[in-house]
Amino acid sequence: MKAFQAAFYASKRMELAGVPHDLYTLSMMLRCFCKLGRVDFGYSVLSKALKLGIQFNDVMLNTLIDGLCKVGKVIEAARLAHKIRILGYQPNVVSYSTIIDGLCKSGLVSKALDVFSEMGDRKIQPNVITYNSLIYGLCTSSSRNKAMMLLHEMADRKIMPDKFTYSILVDSFCKEGNVLGAKVILKMMIQRGLIPHVIIYNSLMDGYSLRSQVDKARKLFDSMANWGCKHDVYSYNIMIHAYCNNKRMDEAEQLLNDMLEKDLAPDTVTYTTMVNGFC
Repeated sequence: MKAFQAAFYASKRMELAGVPHDLYTLSMMLRCFCKLGRVDFGYSVLSKALKLGIQFNDVMLNTLIDGLCKVGKVIEAARLAHKIRILGYQPNVVSYSTIIDGLCKSGLVSKALDVFSEMGDRKIQPNVITYNSLIYGLCTSSSRNKAMMLLHEMADRKIMPDKFTYSILVDSFCKEGNVLGAKVILKMMIQRGLIPHVIIYNSLMDGYSLRSQVDKARKLFDSMANWGCKHDVYSYNIMIHAYCNNKRMDEAEQLLNDMLEKDLAPDTVTYTTMVNGFC
């Protein structure tokens, strides 16, 4: 709140002192207000720019769109993008990608696909961030087949998937216990020259655990070092949970001790899992 008040009063002092606002000061004010979640004041900054005849740029527009999405006003962000076109401003790939991401995270995947289609109509080329948001949205709404279609579409458009693209898909397959499907995605990732990271391994171990294939999960756990990948707390929690579920408490305790030896602090989940395992 203090930061918000400081930004607000600094703006007022400028006006009282007769110091004119320029694009830079307005951009900084807008960024500050949006960062503090005060998008209502963000709108006033855009209005001020228009009144002063200052042409606001893509950065200002995208800052406000991002601010709206972060406070859950995704539909309002989409409406803003529509309104500014009437004023002669063209939203860019960042504008659209931010809106699509916000819609997908709000579970409005169908609306996100409509916005994606609008991008195509307006000849705005999507990027990997756009696709990642849509793939995430489709996977979380049980539409993984459509997500896979988008993955292939990326290849057709020569847009390279990144580690996040593959992580989303691997996690989606593993949450259903479909480790074979996840390993197909992993193979594609490696063929692209991308090295699997801890999130990928955690998802795969979780997938094996869901199928009660604890030894396969442990084999993967032990192989992580060969790829230069360090275990995190979640890696240990997955394995400890798998052992506890199968009443292999000696191995669970061994992993807990291993965590402590590596100065990796167990969390509430770790200890709760152990307690439940002993009960």
